[in-house]
Amino acid sequence: MGRWYSQMLLTSEEFKKILKFGEGETIEFKKEISAIPDLAKQFTAFSNIRGGWMLFGIDDRKKVIGIKAGEKEKQLLINVARNNCQPHIAIKCDLLDTDKKRILVIHVPEGGDKPYQANGKVYVRIDSHTHVATGEELRRLIYESGRLFYEKRPVIESNLGHLDEKKLKTYVRRILKQKQRFFREGKIIPTIAGILLFGKYPQGFLPTSTLKAYFFSGREKDIRYIKDKEDVEGTLPEVIDKTLAFIQKNRRIIPDMTGVRRKDIPTYPDYSAREILANAVAHRDYSLSGAKVEVLMFDDRMEVISPGNLPPSISIERLGIDHYSRNPLIAKVLNQMEYIEEVGMGIRRVREEMASLKLPIPKFENEGINFKVTFLCPRTSEIFEKKEEVGLTSRQKKAIEYAKEKGSITTREYRQITAIGKVYAVKELNDLVKKGLLKTMGKGRSTRYIVID
Repeated sequence: MGRWYSQMLLTSEEFKKILKFGEGETIEFKKEISAIPDLAKQFTAFSNIRGGWMLFGIDDRKKVIGIKAGEKEKQLLINVARNNCQPHIAIKCDLLDTDKKRILVIHVPEGGDKPYQANGKVYVRIDSHTHVATGEELRRLIYESGRLFYEKRPVIESNLGHLDEKKLKTYVRRILKQKQRFFREGKIIPTIAGILLFGKYPQGFLPTSTLKAYFFSGREKDIRYIKDKEDVEGTLPEVIDKTLAFIQKNRRIIPDMTGVRRKDIPTYPDYSAREILANAVAHRDYSLSGAKVEVLMFDDRMEVISPGNLPPSISIERLGIDHYSRNPLIAKVLNQMEYIEEVGMGIRRVREEMASLKLPIPKFENEGINFKVTFLCPRTSEIFEKKEEVGLTSRQKKAIEYAKEKGSITTREYRQITAIGKVYAVKELNDLVKKGLLKTMGKGRSTRYIVID
């Protein structure tokens, strides 16, 4: 629902937006203050996901009925969050008077010390309901807290024979300077990190490490419009290389005609695409069964989707500033292999590269249980619509030079030398006519533009 609300106190306008939005994963309405066990249950469920709001004095039909509450009730709720939730939760309480009705507002923050529990159980919030966490959900909460790293779990069915000896030797000889946790101590069993980085066939043990790549005709994800697709398999470095090749094959190339020489600019530059890809496979949540990294290419954008949200300690706004890795060993090895930058540096360089090429900066967002990066594919005219100090675009200058050399220029010829659409071509040629630099000859499709001496 976005972050349009206050973190401490809801204004009347913000309250109306929440009321209109209704109950969901981050919003709960209650007619009155419930029993302490239920309150603790709700607080921990919110803290175990993305945090949320509890509003007392509203019924299930979103009708504001109000509640009799004051400082005593606020203190009661604060005490429940501190004394009946493990670890304790620092909620915020406020009273909001709206339309002659009093609402008790609680903001429960997302926790950084998951999993939180109450009444001896761990709860999670799914849609508008609270449930006891399953075993898989519990493991994910533990890994999100940073206390355990999924990458270091042993792959029980595997042995040293499932690792590619050549890849291991190459890594050890060229890069490795200290002991890494590629094997489980005691009986030598490869870990998840070891299989993903050096396995002969990682997908045999970890099928979710397959990357799904699609190229759709149009702007919608529809199997009827698939132009190209690939199930990308191999070690993580191989997955990155193969997926980058898929992107290079299907991306658009935009000709930059603003300089002396033509320069071709890819809509998704190699460095930025590879860095985002490498981050997607390095920092994804491998504990999510059935979830795969996806690369979805459309006519107007490319989406790179990685299972697992950003951890509570990292916000979208501080990407590239704060440092965190869900799989630090995998990230370290990929950095040593020069697939990703030092933690925090890659995102900054992506932004710098896109800006230097006058391409839109990628959009980063949490989406459900996934983290998504979206590259926008601009129209040629949006990139090179630049005005010179003399009042002419570089394209218009080329048009005049072309017309002087050839004797005239047509709309079609102008589009060919500038790579812009028909509407923009007609508009810019007519602008030259208005400025007295060109004159027209003929009508309709036979119209030609001639330089005025």
